[in-house]
Amino acid sequence: MCTLSSAVNDYSDGGLKKHVLIRFSSVLGGLLGRFPAKAMKQGTADEPGRMMKQFAAWAKHGSFASEDGSIDYWAALQQVTLPVLAVIGEADVFHASPQRGKKIVDALGSDRKEFVVAGRAGGAAAGWKRRRSSARRA
Repeated sequence: MCTLSSAVNDYSDGGLKKHVLIRFSSVLGGLLGRFPAKAMKQGTADEPGRMMKQFAAWAKHGSFASEDGSIDYWAALQQVTLPVLAVIGEADVFHASPQRGKKIVDALGSDRKEFVVAGRAGGAAAGWKRRRSSARRA
């Protein structure tokens, strides 16, 4: 099991709020050396400041690469040939929207992949959001 949510950290959805929060997270992470995700209710643990800077760069440039740019993770996803079941919550529009999750799954090299959006549209009683490695109702 792995979490794919942050890989497509772009501005394709989430609007101005997302743009501001990603930039703010990057600046605050740089100033403090870490982003206080737990205190700000954005995660279960603090994130390294350098990682927040990298996320902001991915969002700005639509990239998905190593910090030094030497590894293109988008290209590397083609090497994933294991069967994949990706489940994403329809109500999570900030961290792991269905649109961005599908972009990752589509980039995988596996010929056995399934993408499921969990939520009301699929028959669930409530919308679902990602919270680290567990799901929760919206």
